[in-house]
Amino acid sequence: MDDPARSVRVTTGARLHFGLFDTRSPFGGVGMMTDQPETRVIVSAADRFDPGDQDAERLTRIARRVVAFADGRLAPDAADVDDMAETAVGKLAESTDGLPACRIRVEAAAPAHRGFGSGTQLSLAASLALCRWLGLWPARRELVSEIAQRGRRSAIGSIGFFQGGVLFEDGCVDDFGELTPVRRVEPPRDWRVVLIQPSAAGELISGASETEAFAGLDKAPAGVRADLQRRGAGLLDACQNGDFDRFASELTLFNRLSGGLFTKQQGGPYHGRQVADLIDLVRRSGGSGYGQSSWGPTVFAVCVSDAAAQELSQRLRASEPSVVVRTVRPAVRGVRLED
Repeated sequence: MDDPARSVRVTTGARLHFGLFDTRSPFGGVGMMTDQPETRVIVSAADRFDPGDQDAERLTRIARRVVAFADGRLAPDAADVDDMAETAVGKLAESTDGLPACRIRVEAAAPAHRGFGSGTQLSLAASLALCRWLGLWPARRELVSEIAQRGRRSAIGSIGFFQGGVLFEDGCVDDFGELTPVRRVEPPRDWRVVLIQPSAAGELISGASETEAFAGLDKAPAGVRADLQRRGAGLLDACQNGDFDRFASELTLFNRLSGGLFTKQQGGPYHGRQVADLIDLVRRSGGSGYGQSSWGPTVFAVCVSDAAAQELSQRLRASEPSVVVRTVRPAVRGVRLED
């Protein structure tokens, strides 16, 4: 059996969602991974299953799905039983209540329901950490779809977890190993992203309320979807070529047009007066390449350099001292695994 003192730590960044192509499946869309806010999960040996206090229910559900996945790999009729699956037998034999005898701790996590894709990053990080601690190495599709159970509406955060970068997906991703419907480009390393948040968030949309919100929306007209796809592709072209001015102008317009699909729920292209005011603040402060991430309330502004990001941040704070401002880097790599 493996060293009982062994631990596995998984670290990932955050997902900014620039916008969807449609309000009905296949959704598709464009987004970017950033290095912060960071999500970090560690799994180590324990006398019994111990998910801690933070996100305990989520972690317990993931652990049960990991056990079910391992059981399937070890079934008598399983075609792909391997040494890694056999390694899991010993550890699962030590389990209590059908759960592995281990300690899972969320050392860091992005704020929930703020436009960072925190649920996907945490679920994938915990799933990967627990699988590796048990000696399992599932395929990407298995990790995303079966264990973490993410990527059902947008695949940006799931793809970004593995690869980082700026991402375009057409809404038809069903195998996270063969990413033919996906385009990824690496942003210039000098670029920065300023994140702007209100001191207190207003109405938040997630879970059941998000499902209800989508159900009340009309499907995008074919011409609108095609225009958003074209603009999304142009946005990635500009990023790949290091053409910041074009990238920034395309991003601002793309985000506003995509947000227009959600006017019935948001009251406009941005989620309520609070986010609209932040957008106006960024515009008046000289920002470019700005928009709302997912449902907000986080607003982003991409900057050509760290100096430009610091200058914008100073202007934002001077104009509105109550806002929370932070500068992060685009993530050019995916998840980091330490074991």
